[in-house]
Amino acid sequence: MKTAYQILTLIFLSLSEINTSKYQIRKAVNIEKAQELIQSVEANGIAQPVLVTQEKGVYYLVAGFRRIHAASIANLDKVPCLVVKGEKSKLAGFIENQFHEKMHPVDRAEALKMHFEDFGGTQREFAEWLGVNEKRFSEWMSLCRLDESIKAAERKNPTIPARELYPLARIKATQEQISHYNELIKDRVENTGKKKKPKQPNPPPKKNKADVLIGKTKGLGAEILNSYPFGVYQIG
Repeated sequence: MKTAYQILTLIFLSLSEINTSKYQIRKAVNIEKAQELIQSVEANGIAQPVLVTQEKGVYYLVAGFRRIHAASIANLDKVPCLVVKGEKSKLAGFIENQFHEKMHPVDRAEALKMHFEDFGGTQREFAEWLGVNEKRFSEWMSLCRLDESIKAAERKNPTIPARELYPLARIKATQEQISHYNELIKDRVENTGKKKKPKQPNPPPKKNKADVLIGKTKGLGAEILNSYPFGVYQIG
C-alpha cells in the first residue's frame, strides 16, 4: 500500500519529549467534540499511536494533536509513537486531518503554507506533489491572507463557509477586509433570525363520535340492502 512516509519504529515517549509546535496544524481543540476522546483515553489509554518525526535528537509531532491533548488532560505518563521519515512525513498531519477530521479551512491554509515553504518548489509542482488541482490549492492558500482577527474569530466560532472566505481574502486593505467580514457575520445573524419554522399541516377536524357511529350504521344498512334478493313476492 502506498504511504506518504516510512515507519521506522514504535516507541513510548513522555509528553515533555514531544515538541508540538513546529508541525502543529490545529491551533485549538473543540472541547465538546474532544470530550468523548478524552474519556476514552482516561479509561483505556491511547489505542492509536501518534506520528512523530525526529530531527537532531528532537521528536516533533506530525499527527495526533487531539490525542496528545487528551493524554495531557488524562495525565498519562507516556504515549505510543510511530517514528516516521520520508519525503512526505511532515505532511502526515495534514493528510490525517484533511481526510479524517475535516480540517478547518484556515488551519488547512496555514499548514499548506508551512509545508510549501519547506518544499521550495513552485506552486504547481507542490500541488501536483500533494495530489490536488492547482486552482484548488491556490484557493486554499489564499486564506493565509486573511487578517489575524478574522482567522481567530473563525477558529473560535466557524460561521462563514470557505467559498465566501476566498473572495474576502482577495481584499488587500485590512480594514476593508474586516468591514466586509463583519457584514457577512451580520447577514448570517439576520438571516438565521428570519428563518421560520416550517408550517405544520393542519390536523384533520375531530369527528363527533355520534356522527361516526351513525355513518357506520348507515354503511352497514346499505350493505344488507344491496345483498338482499329484491324481486316480486306473493303471499299465500
